[in-house]
Amino acid sequence: MVGNGDAHLKSFGVLYQGVADHIRLAPMFGVVTTQIYRYQRSPSGSELEDNTLALRLFAGPISLSKIYPLPEELLRFGREVCQVRQPVEALAQIAQAMSEALHVARSDARIPRRLLEQAAPVWESGLRYARDAAAQKPKPSKAQ
Repeated sequence: MVGNGDAHLKSFGVLYQGVADHIRLAPMFGVVTTQIYRYQRSPSGSELEDNTLALRLFAGPISLSKIYPLPEELLRFGREVCQVRQPVEALAQIAQAMSEALHVARSDARIPRRLLEQAAPVWESGLRYARDAAAQKPKPSKAQ
């Protein structure tokens, strides 16, 4: 939702107490809006925007693509891989936090205006993505 294509395995941590007791994901860290950075395949080539993830959401032949997932794919990933019972609600909470952060950033003189001008449209797109996901009707997972 923030346009971060740099989430690789080292970007995720787990928290636990004792020996494998209540293992859970650690809070997010190292989240960057990588989508604002452009690259060129060759010195004379046109600038490109990277719209891919560092990792695929699903292993094996289910997902051969690293393209940002459609809302229903992200919700399925939340339910089936991350075991999030209410992924729409989780996305709504993330969207609310993003909206608040964007509001604060717009009045924070420490944030360079050019950076904000580049990141804000990506985040706003992420907020629309969350609204699209919220409009999805839950589909039963294969496990059900």
